[in-house]
Amino acid sequence: MAKVKCQECKKEIVGGAKIQEFDPVEPTSMHIFCSKTCRDKWASAAKA
Repeated sequence: MAKVKCQECKKEIVGGAKIQEFDPVEPTSMHIFCSKTCRDKWASAAKA
């Protein structure tokens, strides 16, 4: 099983990424999140 960490809260996600987003600035980079809440926090911080 793959083990990855949430980009925002650093929580370990067992079994692979649940929510993935490409970086708007660097489209070859992918960010992994444990929940929609963490993804939304990251997205709002990335826009600022």
